Amino acid sequence: MAVIADKSPKADRVATALDTVVLRAEPGQVVCIVCGAVAITRQVLPNWGSWCQCTNCGLEFADPLRLLEDPTVMFERAYEGEDEDCGMEEFAYRMSIRHALLDDPRLWFFNPFAVDEILGFLKSKVPPGGTVLDFGCGLGFFLRVLKREGFNPVGLDVAKVTVEMNRKEGFEVWHGTLDSMPPDFVKPDAVVALFVLHHLDDPMGFFGSLRRLWPQAVVAIAEYGQTGSISAAGYPPRTLHRWNANALATAMRRAGYIATPIEVNSTGTEHLLLRPVRAVMRKTVVMPRIFRMLKAVQRRALPKVLKPLQRPGYTVLSFGEPPEPQAQPID
Repeated sequence: MAVIADKSPKADRVATALDTVVLRAEPGQVVCIVCGAVAITRQVLPNWGSWCQCTNCGLEFADPLRLLEDPTVMFERAYEGEDEDCGMEEFAYRMSIRHALLDDPRLWFFNPFAVDEILGFLKSKVPPGGTVLDFGCGLGFFLRVLKREGFNPVGLDVAKVTVEMNRKEGFEVWHGTLDSMPPDFVKPDAVVALFVLHHLDDPMGFFGSLRRLWPQAVVAIAEYGQTGSISAAGYPPRTLHRWNANALATAMRRAGYIATPIEVNSTGTEHLLLRPVRAVMRKTVVMPRIFRMLKAVQRRALPKVLKPLQRPGYTVLSFGEPPEPQAQPID
C-alpha cells in the first residue's frame, strides 16, 4: 500500500546542507519556500495573487503566502458553519458526523493505509505510554486512536469549539498556535500533524520550532498528494501549499531531521463511480449505528476489492528522526 519514495543513505544524511544548493533567482522572481529554488507561476488567483510551483522540489504554493485573519478566528468560524469560502463548510459537516464515529474513531480517516503506516512508525520509535502531541487535533479522532494504541495523547488546535469538546472528554489539549503554547505544557516523544501542514503560512518555521522545542522527538507528517483535479478547497485561504513526498522530505531535512518520505495509495473508494453511494451514506448519519456500519464497509472491506481503482501517491507521508549524536573523539 505504501511506497518508500527515497531511502538512499545520501538523502538521509542531507539536512541544512540543502541551503548550499539553492538556485539563484533573478530580481522579482518567486522562490520556493522550502528549497529556495526558482518557482514558476502556474495560475493567477483572483483577489489573492498567484499559484506557483517550485522547479526543483515540486512544491506548489500561494504567493503571497499569508492568512487573511488569525487562524483561531478563521477555523472557529468554519467549525461553527459560518464560512463557506474555499470548501470551509466541510468543517461544519465534520462536526455534524462526529458523534456517529466516536465509538470507532479509525473510521474517520479517509486513508486507513496511511494511518497504519503512521501507527507503525510511532510504535517502532515511541515506548508504550509515551507522549504523542497531535498538532491540529481537530475533532479528536486521532487522540482517541492514540489512546487505544497505548500512547499518552496530547493535542493542540486553534478552534476553541473543538478544544473544549476534547477537554470535556478527558483529553489535554492546548487552544492556540504552537508559538502560544507554554514550553512546559507538554514534552512529547513524538509529534504528528495529519493533514494540517497545508494550512500554515510558515511551514519551515513550524519544522524549525519542532526541532528547537523538542530536539529528540520524532515527527510524522501526513498530507494530501498531488493527484486528480483540484477543488475549491485546494486553494487559499484554506490551502496555502500542496505537497509531494520529495518536497515534504526536503523540508524536514532542512530542519535537521533524518527524513523518510512515503507515498501511500488511495483506497479506491474516492472514485467518481462511488459518488452516489457516498451521497446516500451521508444521509444515514441520523442513524449512527447504520452510519458506522457503512463506514466500516467503506474503510475496511471495499479497499480489498477496489485495488484496480486505487491511485498511487494519494497521500504523502514523511517520518522525521533526530540525527544520532556524533561520538566524541577520544584523546
